[in-house]
Amino acid sequence: MKNMLFPTLLSALAIGFCAPLFGEKLMEEIPISEVWSGHSVNFCLLTEGDRQYAGYYDQDRNLVVASRRLTEKKWTKKVLPTKVGWDSHNFITMAVDGNGDLHVSGNMHVVPLIYFRTTVPGDVTTLRTFPMTGKDEERCTYPNFFFDKDGNLLFHYRIGRSGRGDEIYNIYDRKTHTWRRLLDTPLSDGENKASAYFSGPTAGPDGYIHLLWMWRSDYACETNHDLNYARSKDMVHWESVRGEAVPLPFRPGDPKLLIFSTEPTGSGLINNCFSLRFDGQKRPLVFCHKYDAEGKSQIFVSRFEKSAWLTRPVTNWDQRWDFSAGGTVVKMVNIGALAILPNGNPEISVSSKWSKGQCIELDAATLKPVTVRKQKSAGPRPAYRKIRGDFPGLELHLLPGRGTAGPNGEKYYLRWETLGPHRDKPRKGPLPEPSELTLCVIKE
Repeated sequence: MKNMLFPTLLSALAIGFCAPLFGEKLMEEIPISEVWSGHSVNFCLLTEGDRQYAGYYDQDRNLVVASRRLTEKKWTKKVLPTKVGWDSHNFITMAVDGNGDLHVSGNMHVVPLIYFRTTVPGDVTTLRTFPMTGKDEERCTYPNFFFDKDGNLLFHYRIGRSGRGDEIYNIYDRKTHTWRRLLDTPLSDGENKASAYFSGPTAGPDGYIHLLWMWRSDYACETNHDLNYARSKDMVHWESVRGEAVPLPFRPGDPKLLIFSTEPTGSGLINNCFSLRFDGQKRPLVFCHKYDAEGKSQIFVSRFEKSAWLTRPVTNWDQRWDFSAGGTVVKMVNIGALAILPNGNPEISVSSKWSKGQCIELDAATLKPVTVRKQKSAGPRPAYRKIRGDFPGLELHLLPGRGTAGPNGEKYYLRWETLGPHRDKPRKGPLPEPSELTLCVIKE
């Protein structure tokens, strides 16, 4: 396989400048299907060699997987026996194993495992339901496929509910077409008082797999607290940033793993806004949203320095993203790409509802902000980046594909419109007509 890393494992080091917007060219736009538009939920696009797969919810909310060869425009489609409700957690994830079989999972938020696999490599019409290990598969959320350094397919999910869940990892044997546990224990155990929300795993430039997480006391998003970090060479044996061996499962309050501690509720930590990047010396940089001493929203950066984590504010905003309760939270702050400038300083792109895109240069030694500039557009917004339709509240989705690039370096995106999340509850009143899902082929 060309890409042995899980598609969402972040590239280790972004070299370049804070990228301007719209600096690419649409080469082709290929229709796929009419899709559900009543609320947002992430689809999936995967390219492996000369074959491409799209997973989405059609206009009747059915989970559908479509495939095509890159030389063709016609899609072969398979409607799978599961329908999405109103839950924006129920994203779709896919992977192709070393045999060429497609694995699909999704539409899960504290429900029994939903998992499909092809029985003929590359043929989506042969997708069928399979079990995995048969253990701890009754209340599953956040499915994730990825590959280890040896090319083995792994699968991760949470068992249990928010605030009372554990992290499970399975590994696939492509010779026997069977799954087994990667670990003898869950990766994390909140001891029935919290659950871990992870960012990663992330493949680093130092040969390690890096993992971030915060603990959450219950379903209410304001109860996120205590940011943590660990690393591993093999996803089985884990250690702290200092190189200390850490026994599994991870538990709340372990000082070896703690980046910083916060109050159990109301700190501003939020599980949809924290991520890992790397500086010019390949050291982990941890970015997150939390409140400053005055209760204002800020992006903070943390890096391990000699014997302790150094944490500094990156932004200087005068607004507050105030969130609470359960359900999918509308994201008001985004942490973008990191670039390493010619002078060695890292530059992070951030945006918020009250502040358009900013590029913030940080001093490489101190991590203090040096310069702040607006992210400039490279030109007018191209037509494919404009919302099609006039229903109030429509949002555009442009989802980057996973897997391999096109034969000439093309990048692939799924494009469609929906209303935004609705805290996972049904909407009352009229809904927009189904929108058109298309494949955008883009050359930068």
